[in-house]
Amino acid sequence: MSDLDKINSIFNAKIDSVKSKDQLQNLKTEFFGKNGQITNQFKNLGSLSAEDKKEFASSLNKLKDSLSKQIEEKTLEIETQEINEKLKSEKIDVTLPIRSYRQGKIHPVSQVIDEISSIFSEIGFSVAEGPDVETEYNNFTALNTPEDHPARDMHDTFYLDKDRKLLLRTHTSPVQIRTMLNEKPPFKIARRQVYKMILKSLKVTGIDPSSIDWVVPHQASGKAVEAYRSSGIFKIFR
Repeated sequence: MSDLDKINSIFNAKIDSVKSKDQLQNLKTEFFGKNGQITNQFKNLGSLSAEDKKEFASSLNKLKDSLSKQIEEKTLEIETQEINEKLKSEKIDVTLPIRSYRQGKIHPVSQVIDEISSIFSEIGFSVAEGPDVETEYNNFTALNTPEDHPARDMHDTFYLDKDRKLLLRTHTSPVQIRTMLNEKPPFKIARRQVYKMILKSLKVTGIDPSSIDWVVPHQASGKAVEAYRSSGIFKIFR
């Protein structure tokens, strides 16, 4: 038996026992590594005559291709086996029910605002909206609130400029002013949400005002301007 036949026989015996990629890599190194059996045979070509070298090199290349093909097939076989094992161990039961989840709810403040708006709408009111940033005129002057009125104090009002001409509205009445300037009676409107720091109330309840950034009370009010209208319309709120 020639050296090539011995190498082929040894390789076939070992590759049948390979079960993992690590074992296959060791086998590949044994035959095709720097000092592998196939590699050493190529190194011996230099010691052969020209006639023997041609014949031996042809047989050696055929053996090399054959062993390389077997290694590729074994690699595919091992990878397929690993995938099948993962599919068995990591199998997902698609018949399981979906995970339960909690559905969100409307915020209590938004819920109350919607309810109040709905009540006003049922008795003929429309919901009027105004800007959060209001002018000093609409917020105070147009409502007969003089400059020395306590409501204009910095403790109760969020001014947005040094001249105190712009502020976050402290009540819903500025929306009344805007409506009466832009529309003609009769009209019935409802307003909501104001911005006001209530320091006195905080002190009474024992809360340190410095620990509160700001307070945003939610206020709703209605205004009706039309002939033969009395306060009896508001009996619904009792």
